[in-house]
Amino acid sequence: MLRPGAASILALAAMAPAAAQAPRPLFDVNISTSIASDRVVSPDEQRLLIELWVRHVTDRGAKTYESEDLALLERMRDAEKLGAFDLLRDKLGGLGRYAVEHRVGSERVLWLTKEGFNRYVFLKSQTALKYFEKRGTPAKFIFQIRTMEGKRIFDPTGTLTPQGEALYNQILRRRVVQWHGANGDLMSNGRLPPPAAPH
Repeated sequence: MLRPGAASILALAAMAPAAAQAPRPLFDVNISTSIASDRVVSPDEQRLLIELWVRHVTDRGAKTYESEDLALLERMRDAEKLGAFDLLRDKLGGLGRYAVEHRVGSERVLWLTKEGFNRYVFLKSQTALKYFEKRGTPAKFIFQIRTMEGKRIFDPTGTLTPQGEALYNQILRRRVVQWHGANGDLMSNGRLPPPAAPH
C-alpha cells in the first residue's frame, strides 16, 4: 500500500444537488503543506490525493491509496482525452453526476468521476461490440476474441476489459493493432502480414 501521507482541503464549497444537464458545482481547493510524522508530504502528492477524492476513486479524506486506484485514475484521464465527455453528452444529453468541475486557484478543469467513467466504458463497450462484429466476428463469438497477449477483450457482461479497452483505444487513435479472433486467427484493423512460407 502506498502511503503518501496526509493531505487536507481547507475550503470546500457547499454543493447543491447536480442538475441533470450540468456538471457538479466547482470545488474550491487550497493545497496545504501538511507534514506527516516521518516526512514532508509534497504538494504534488496532496494534489493527487485530492484528485482521487474528488473523482470518487477513494473516500474523501483517505490518506492512502492502492496501485489499482492509480491505474483507474490513468484510465479515467485517458478516457477524457478520447472524448468521454462528448460521448456522455451525446448519449445521455448531459453530464450530471458523471463529471465535476474542479478549481485550483484560477484554473478550472472538468474531471470525470468514477461513476462517469463506468458509464463511459459501458457506452464505449457497446460501440466496440459493433466494431468487432463489423470486423468479422459474429456476435455469438464476440466474447472469445483476445488480445495478442491472450487476454479477453470483453468480459461475460459485454464490457470491455482493461486490456480490451487499451486495445480499442489504440483503434480509436487510428493505430494499427492486431488481435486473435474467436477461432484463434490473427485479425487486424490494418493490413495483415503475409502468412509464413511452409518449411
